Amino acid sequence: MAQFSVLSRRIRSAALAAPRWHSSLSAQATDVDFSTTEAKNNAIRNLTTPIPLAATLCQYPFAGKTSEITPRHYGVHMGKKPFVKALNKATFEAGRALGLSSSEIAHQIVENLKHAMGPAATSKGVDMDAVLQSFEEGLSDIMSLRKSDVYSRNALFEKLSDKVMNAQLLNKVSRKVLGNATTPKDAAAAATVQAAPGGKFGEFVPSTALDNKIKPIIEAGLEELKISTSQARNNDMSTLYAFSELYDAYNKAVASKEAFKVPPSFFKALDNAEDETRFISNVDGRVLKYDWRRVEVGNKSGISVSAQRKQWLGEAAIRNAKLIGELTKHGLSFLRFDVGGVALPEHPDVIEARKQVAADNNKYSPLCEEDSLKALAKFYTDTSNGRTFGTDEVMVLGMRAKGALPWMLDFVGNGPMFVPRPTYNPNPSAGLYHSRQVLSFDVTGPNRYWPMIQALKLHKGAGIIVLPIIGNPYSTTLTEAEEDGFIEVLKANPNMCFVADHAYRGYNKFGDLSKGGPLKDIGAAKTRDVLEKGGFYDNFPLDPQTGKLNVLRVTLHSSSKLFNDASGPGTVAGHPETIAFLGDMLRGSYTQAHARDRKVIPAIVKNLDYDAPRRWMENMQAFTKISAGKVPGFRDLGYDSPPFVCYDASEYLSKHGLNAEDAQRYFMSRSPGLCGIFGGFGPGSNNIFRLGFTGESDPARCVLAAEKFVEYVNDMEAIEKFKAKEDEGTKTFYKLLDAVQDKLV
Repeated sequence: MAQFSVLSRRIRSAALAAPRWHSSLSAQATDVDFSTTEAKNNAIRNLTTPIPLAATLCQYPFAGKTSEITPRHYGVHMGKKPFVKALNKATFEAGRALGLSSSEIAHQIVENLKHAMGPAATSKGVDMDAVLQSFEEGLSDIMSLRKSDVYSRNALFEKLSDKVMNAQLLNKVSRKVLGNATTPKDAAAAATVQAAPGGKFGEFVPSTALDNKIKPIIEAGLEELKISTSQARNNDMSTLYAFSELYDAYNKAVASKEAFKVPPSFFKALDNAEDETRFISNVDGRVLKYDWRRVEVGNKSGISVSAQRKQWLGEAAIRNAKLIGELTKHGLSFLRFDVGGVALPEHPDVIEARKQVAADNNKYSPLCEEDSLKALAKFYTDTSNGRTFGTDEVMVLGMRAKGALPWMLDFVGNGPMFVPRPTYNPNPSAGLYHSRQVLSFDVTGPNRYWPMIQALKLHKGAGIIVLPIIGNPYSTTLTEAEEDGFIEVLKANPNMCFVADHAYRGYNKFGDLSKGGPLKDIGAAKTRDVLEKGGFYDNFPLDPQTGKLNVLRVTLHSSSKLFNDASGPGTVAGHPETIAFLGDMLRGSYTQAHARDRKVIPAIVKNLDYDAPRRWMENMQAFTKISAGKVPGFRDLGYDSPPFVCYDASEYLSKHGLNAEDAQRYFMSRSPGLCGIFGGFGPGSNNIFRLGFTGESDPARCVLAAEKFVEYVNDMEAIEKFKAKEDEGTKTFYKLLDAVQDKLV
């Protein structure tokens, strides 16, 4: 390799123009001598630390305590392209700052890559010599540009880096081969922090100052390149400045003993990482990010890439129900705890009402009947936390509740969709089909919804929250503090849309309204209506100039649940301005729900079985009493209301080497088959196992299901024979499965 060009210069870190607060920290800085090859090597190798440091710091907003912050290693660079791209660019900028030649810079880029990659650099198919050659050839032309061609130089280098990484490196490295597992000292120090005074979730105060080793490189660059600080910050050394300011912000928090926040300038150096949420989604399972927009850009087919991924379409329970129906025809029997629908008898008054409206003149009518709106308003009032709804605050949709979100997304401005995980699958899939970025947040941990709330506080601008309350498949309501957290977000961001998915509205209530008293809560499961408590049904963000609707915030309800009207039209509640807007949009698209469906609503509401949630809850509790502590590998996620008992089955799946589909079929292949749902609850939910208690409402069947659940989970011999397809039950199941496959397409 060519010798380094001569650069003998002693730089004192404190000489860099720094904020006044930093003076006390800079006073201990030591001289930096870049006159030797070793000094330059060490300085440039330090550039592999900021990304692991940031990957540690970005966990702060999503952690409830210090033990939940994991120091990240050098290999985190290999997690996503933006990270390794930033490392390459920082190395390129540092090479120019230290006066290196094009071949010297290429060598340093490859050495930093090797350091970050660890064992992956020597894995099969990876040729680092070829990578070096590609960088040498490309940089030779780039470095020959005039000093003033800074924009062209930066753009050309990014193009070169992307080309080399995509063609010669990233697609050659197996995901099973980890990068450098060594943790930088800076990242380790950043993980040992204290919770901020006041105990506010996601706020931490660091205690140990870190040596900013990026500043000396910047100072050298200012002298070497003869450029202004402004030009360096915005162009020639923008990535180095971003890395340096990360250290400055951290040390400021140490000095002031205030909660640390990642400076926005750091995220500007990274593609698709606008804030802590997007950054952490690349390396931490607590937040997942899905975005199909880039895939669609290059799609030349006549059908969208999203549509081709039909496994995302709809909900797993309904797809699985088709399979169960076909297998039942062939004589197999099942305990049906897979769906969330209800098995309630139709009330005689409702039957008579259906007969009556069927005989009516049911021609097209663009306006909903007043009696139906009064009944609907009464339902929302009865299941509220004390609010009285008016007829101008409710409406009947022209489609099922699950179809309302895709329809409404056409009216919602740009911005990502925020969803919990696990969740009702049609919600995130609607966002993806609508070419939106979808961010999902694990709510099964000890912090529940707080990471999601924190991400929403960090987000600036438009977006949409889709929140199932009561959760599906995680059958819980919000706590009061969580409800207040979402309200705070909506009040602080007038451009944030909100869809409260109250499909199971009323499941947390029980009683007999015919006796005059209000409904009672099931345990502590109060109705958590964010729009009610936040006052958004009454006071709504309106456009300051026109005074008209500026954002969509609604509560959806599914008629197939407590209304016992499977596939009936959904209903919605919202501010009168919102309801008027949606009414106009409905008449301009789906025209209206059928008059026969609308006219029967008064009879449905008058005869709702509000005792059903109590019975369902008792069945769930009986199931839990029998199975608790007897199903190893299944972590009960808890519930506070019907309709689901939900488990994290990660340990079980891992122990037996099963994927979600295998586990689903194992339980179904037993006699009787136990039908729950494995996976299918949004991105990253294959470990979730859900059992529903409203379809199988016979207490005896619930007891049998609990007994069989315990039996099947613990039958090690049966599991192994199922995997090997040795026992007769498994052979019969797969034989029938093969026979009905053509009907499942």
